[in-house]
Amino acid sequence: MILKPIFTYFAGIWQKLGQHYLSDPEMVAERYAENIHDINALRDTLSSQDDDTFFQEVQEKSAIWRATLTETDENDTDENDMGLRNEILAYACETIRRKLNINPYDVQLQAALSLDDGRMCDQGTGEGKTVVGVLAAVLNAYAGKGVHIATVNDYLVQRDIEEMHPVYTGMGLSVGMIVSDMPPRNRAQAYNCDVTYGTISQFGFDYLKTRLNYGNDDPVQPREPNFLILDEADQILIDDGTTPLIISNRHGGVEADEERNIIFANDIIKTIRQKASSENEDEKYFDVDLQSRQVTLTDEGQNLFEEIYRASLPDDQNSDENFDINSMNDFLSVYIKPALMAHFLFDRNKDYAVLPQDDGVTDSIVLIDKQTKRKMPGRSYNNGLQQALQAKENVKILAETEQQDKISIQYYCSKYRNVVGMSGSMAEAAKEIYEVFGVETNVIGRNKPSAVLECDDKFVLDQSTQIDTLKTQIIEDLKAGRPVLVGAADDATAKAIFEIIKNDDDILTIISENDYPKPDILCIDTTHRETEIVENAGLPGAITISTPMAGRGTDIKLGGKDRSAYDQVCDAGGLSLYVFGTLDTRSEKQLRGRCGRQGEPGRTMAIRSCDDGLFIRMNLRDRMIGLLKRLGMDKDEVIDDPMITKSMRYALKRAENFDMDARVHTIKYGNVEGENDDRFMKMAQRVFESDFDMEDCEDLQDYMFLIFENLVSDIITRHFPQDGRSIFDDEIDGVLEEVNALTRFQIHKNDIMSDEDRLTREDLFDRILDVADEIWKERHEVVTGFDMQINPRQRSFVIEQIQRARLEYGNAMTFLRESRGMEQMNSEFRDHMSFFQFQAKILFDKQLDKLRHSIVRGILVGYDISIRQQKAMAETSIVAAQRMAEDLGRVLDRDGPRKTHSDSIQQEAVTDPLQPA
Repeated sequence: MILKPIFTYFAGIWQKLGQHYLSDPEMVAERYAENIHDINALRDTLSSQDDDTFFQEVQEKSAIWRATLTETDENDTDENDMGLRNEILAYACETIRRKLNINPYDVQLQAALSLDDGRMCDQGTGEGKTVVGVLAAVLNAYAGKGVHIATVNDYLVQRDIEEMHPVYTGMGLSVGMIVSDMPPRNRAQAYNCDVTYGTISQFGFDYLKTRLNYGNDDPVQPREPNFLILDEADQILIDDGTTPLIISNRHGGVEADEERNIIFANDIIKTIRQKASSENEDEKYFDVDLQSRQVTLTDEGQNLFEEIYRASLPDDQNSDENFDINSMNDFLSVYIKPALMAHFLFDRNKDYAVLPQDDGVTDSIVLIDKQTKRKMPGRSYNNGLQQALQAKENVKILAETEQQDKISIQYYCSKYRNVVGMSGSMAEAAKEIYEVFGVETNVIGRNKPSAVLECDDKFVLDQSTQIDTLKTQIIEDLKAGRPVLVGAADDATAKAIFEIIKNDDDILTIISENDYPKPDILCIDTTHRETEIVENAGLPGAITISTPMAGRGTDIKLGGKDRSAYDQVCDAGGLSLYVFGTLDTRSEKQLRGRCGRQGEPGRTMAIRSCDDGLFIRMNLRDRMIGLLKRLGMDKDEVIDDPMITKSMRYALKRAENFDMDARVHTIKYGNVEGENDDRFMKMAQRVFESDFDMEDCEDLQDYMFLIFENLVSDIITRHFPQDGRSIFDDEIDGVLEEVNALTRFQIHKNDIMSDEDRLTREDLFDRILDVADEIWKERHEVVTGFDMQINPRQRSFVIEQIQRARLEYGNAMTFLRESRGMEQMNSEFRDHMSFFQFQAKILFDKQLDKLRHSIVRGILVGYDISIRQQKAMAETSIVAAQRMAEDLGRVLDRDGPRKTHSDSIQQEAVTDPLQPA
């Protein structure tokens, strides 16, 4: 007994040492206690001033702060530590009090100081994260480099800027916002403001547009990414982090043959499913793994597919002698694979929705965000999956988009000098955030203790009993006059619950007798009414069914929008929240956080069943049913057994670990591609800025000729690998043929040597360059007027070639990740990252070599580089990428994966990509 307290003490110390990425509320309060004291002391002094005097003083102070922080080095924080930021925060708090009638709490100041120090913040729901974002933004806005505040949807962007705009203007700061369908000119104006609100996807897309049009006089995003504040940071960095932001061109409908193949593949899968359903043996034809999200045809399924496929062929192609098995296998991989995924892994109203187009006649597929369950217009799947979904839902089939540029959300966020953020579920994501970004998380204490009643979870066998249990709880709440919020896992489940609740006679009777509002639903179809639904959700007796979109950024005010029935609802027990099903830990925490804001009363409960998507995905449904039946549980029984809770948490942990591993895997791949992509962008920046103070090169012309020298050297070395031997005139034809193909200089053998000459490699190199130099100067005098300084036309040409190289490399990397060689490597080698880096380097070197050739031909030769000739000369990016990936695939298939050179690749210094070899 004596040892137990000692063990507990040291265990606590060990836990804190192990969780160095996470600071608890007591540590945070102690760290900023002195700052908070000084801020509050100054606030007390300022509160006695009248409004005119105070705001006049703020304007004078803001000019001083702007001048001071603009001149201060970003690494020099001494002046901030000596009191400047305390002063700014004090004036900001007083401005908020006067403009919004809100008095910031000490815990909000702790959070703002944490963000300013470069840390993430875990703040409970209702603790005022919006105000914290304003305070942190004000601290960093006066430096004049721009502060971006990113949230998860346009609704929150518009709400926050509407509410907080008076604070910024009162502090002498400009503020703008970026929302969908905003013209480029207005976007540039918003980015030039001191503080800019927007969604992370809008910020990211504007970054890509600026990058695609590098050197444009009116860039969409005129300043480099500086300071980023993320509202709901864990969702943006983790849930959405690996999502690629892709700018692409769509080319209308698909060709007739392509459309027939897509529809035929869909019909084949429907036919096989119908046969499997009639025999009640899905496993006989399909192998579906929901955990890894893989689906394939079994041997029986393959045989049935071949039977249907061959039956569709003309008789002369169906005989054993004329049957083309390779064509069938190609059809299987190109069309059947995405059709299988569309039918088994993607569900309507869960992963996507079918919505009417503007013409009111045709429908389209719109993706649904997996966390918030909101629509994602403009997004689409690739590799034929989008077309397979369109065929499945019998909507117009559109052509695959052609990718122009892409970047993952996480990699885009890493472009900022400082990335911070807050969320009600950051603590659960702290470890992953630290491992990926190296950013610590502070847990901020509550302003008032929580008064929420956490009820024991209910567990039942099936969804029917689950809904009956929910109805019983809702009736109890209605009789007490409590508002009810039900959070369902997806759109389809929410709609099913809503239909049952709004038609239940017992519930309708109570609503009618008490004049309660009718039940409402917040889902993908009602987002246009989101404000109205949220405003009414806190009224007495209100029943609101919602997907997880109500779990983030939703402020449900007890008693309604004007809180007219606040006391009545509080006396009844506050908001009752029910989690219907099993969500991931952070989504469930966010939903539960909708009640109990600022010490308000409330109650939460989870109602789960074996039919929840989690148990089906993890293949645990049958095991859970067997366990419950062994415990003697009946079909209609409701239990809260600790063993069931433990099993549920185990399944949830498995699912979350699996998802985290997948994210980390994707991030590592994306970082390899992103780093090489950045090297291309540095090349474009140097060309645009004419920054060629290297290798004794004064300008681009000189630099390009240096590249040409190295290309010639490579050609000669490839033809004559042995150094020191004599080279005769009949041996240089191959060398001149390659040089002339590269430059079209038409260098003749007689220009290089006579019949009696015997040259070394160095002699041949010097003579070719002497002749090329003369031709080059003559060409430029005739074609462009020789000028050692690069002209704008040439600069534009080089930047366009670099952009084309970037796109080809990006497409090649996509094909590489999906190639057979990578699949083989992933299954046979544990060191897959080193292998991927090695192959990525091969692709980058190939692309860089091709880029050098194209620039040499365009600049040194003095071609007319009109747009029409560029299009005629250049291959499309997708074809080039396929060729490169196919070449690599042949090497992989022939030689197999290699593990050599991985150490040297990881240790190799990153050099200037345009630097001659």
